[in-house]
Amino acid sequence: MALGARVRIPLVTPGSISSEVERFLDMEEVSGSIPLSNTKLLINTVMQKLYIAGDSFASLANNQPVGNSWSEILANDLGLDLINVARPASSNFSIALQIEWIIDRIRTDDFLIVFLTDHYRKTLVNLDIEKDDNKHILEYHSLHDEQRPSTILQYSSNPRLIASTIHHQDRTKEYYRDWFDVEIQEIENRLILTGVFAKLSTVTDKFIVCVGGYDDKDSTTHQTFCIQEQQFVNYTSKFMLGLSESSNYINHLDDMTHKKLAVLLKKKI
Repeated sequence: MALGARVRIPLVTPGSISSEVERFLDMEEVSGSIPLSNTKLLINTVMQKLYIAGDSFASLANNQPVGNSWSEILANDLGLDLINVARPASSNFSIALQIEWIIDRIRTDDFLIVFLTDHYRKTLVNLDIEKDDNKHILEYHSLHDEQRPSTILQYSSNPRLIASTIHHQDRTKEYYRDWFDVEIQEIENRLILTGVFAKLSTVTDKFIVCVGGYDDKDSTTHQTFCIQEQQFVNYTSKFMLGLSESSNYINHLDDMTHKKLAVLLKKKI
């Protein structure tokens, strides 16, 4: 395998590809040789990626050891480069923004896993914060205080987009008191997600959608979003929590359950 520098990579299983690449990326330059930086850039560009979008169940917790989340375990097992843009407390609209960000970057040999959320969340706009044309609209959110810092997105310290829930006691509670209707919100979520999945399908069919908190009554199917049957996974938040002991991670699941979930999802890919 020659990518601008002479490197012999031994035969490895898919689950160890990531570690071999990391070992190569840690190599030092040798005087007089072709710069490894060019090869490293190329490897990062061509390596297949696993994209993750969703709410807290899909997110990376700042107090969880690196490598222990289901998305990290799965990416390592498959030998894929992990790009996780899930954010705790995301509404389904915010998750759609994550997917749109991914659509601009995903290639036909990459894969995407989406976790949906419940209908009691709403992305509101703080009109006191001006637009920043240098940011993607997804970056109008703030970094959640229990989320692992992102090396991919430049979140806003003064967010224009506010991830609110019906349980918040700040000024967003007035919206839920005076304007919010969960049945209308469910219709809005369904239409938004159906639209973004249709857009995604023009780029790739390599994605699965986990129902998550969207529905715990088994009434949601692949037909809800006009996607293929094999692209829909009926793992609800209730189901995942039932596998886990109590956890203080923002992604709710203990380390053993993260391992279990990685195994289950691997069978769906």
